[in-house]
Amino acid sequence: MPEILQIQARRATGHALDWLQITKQGRVLSVFERACNFVNENGQLCAVVTPSAAVGPFAIELGQDINLLDYIDIQTKVVLQQERLTVGQLTINLTKVMLWETIPHWQDAATHLAHYLPIIDQLLERKAEYLQVSLGEFAELKAAVRYLAGRGIGLTPAGDDFLMGMIYALWITRPPAEAAAMAQFIYKEAAPRTTTLSGRWLQAAKSGEAHISWHNLTLALAQHNPAAVFEALQTILNIGHSSGADALSGFVQTARAILSNHSAAEFWQINN
Repeated sequence: MPEILQIQARRATGHALDWLQITKQGRVLSVFERACNFVNENGQLCAVVTPSAAVGPFAIELGQDINLLDYIDIQTKVVLQQERLTVGQLTINLTKVMLWETIPHWQDAATHLAHYLPIIDQLLERKAEYLQVSLGEFAELKAAVRYLAGRGIGLTPAGDDFLMGMIYALWITRPPAEAAAMAQFIYKEAAPRTTTLSGRWLQAAKSGEAHISWHNLTLALAQHNPAAVFEALQTILNIGHSSGADALSGFVQTARAILSNHSAAEFWQINN
């Protein structure tokens, strides 16, 4: 292990800051080069990410890129202090940290979404690995969710990433109350069937919260900016081994299904 490194946090979400306040005992759930996930005694999650990984719904983003594996392993002790988080050889200073808003302006992206769905299809065709499943195979939404929840390997199985993409599409294409009801339905069916980390991401999605790459996509769609849309899509595709692609697959299929049916009621009757 290298010498102790003190580093300033750049920004954090309200969830992450709340986690630091309420947690009495935290431990490392998983650690990678650019991200580390923590869980507390109540099963609540917090993450530390580098700028190259970027901020998500329950993350603290560091002010510089480092290899977290140089400082943290799965056995590393987590020490919580006022405005400071120490994990092994890494001390994160949280004074003057910026608060990051977790919910994109989903509805702003609705006007031009249909125009870009074929582009997403083309990008997915070039991606070698992602969960290739058709929503049309299922007679109802419950069957689709139960098939997908926890399907695949890893901390966020491919099926759950697909479900997150479905939820994101709902937030763009449907009025907030309808989107919230369907997102809640998906979450309640899926969460008991998957991992702690994946369940937390689904919980964030059902509240309208998303990784910053989806914020960038919704903004680019709202502005009808093809270059920015393409850049945001490429960023999403590069998330994880196939997590981003799996989410985009769920997103594009759900968006197309709803837009072709023209109403949430028709979609609900077909899939519920």
